[in-house]
Amino acid sequence: MVEIRVVGDLDRDAAPMLIEVADYVSGLAVRQVVVELGRLGFAGSALSNWLASMQNQLPRRSSLAVRHPQPFVGRVLAVTDLAHLVDDGRSN
Repeated sequence: MVEIRVVGDLDRDAAPMLIEVADYVSGLAVRQVVVELGRLGFAGSALSNWLASMQNQLPRRSSLAVRHPQPFVGRVLAVTDLAHLVDDGRSN
């Protein structure tokens, strides 16, 4: 499992770094990628774009999960049809 912790604010200026992370993680042989958002204060479309891209880049046997999104971030995920990625962590 790989855990990615996103802290602070995430806007389009972070896109190049997010692309690097997605490229690196997609090349690893992992079964699960967990994106921890508990300390993420703001997320624009960069978060949704990044999660969708990462989901598409991961090998089929890998899963992507999002944990602890703040209410605003949860709404962003819902509006962009990514709420299904939210995992409470009890299934591991």
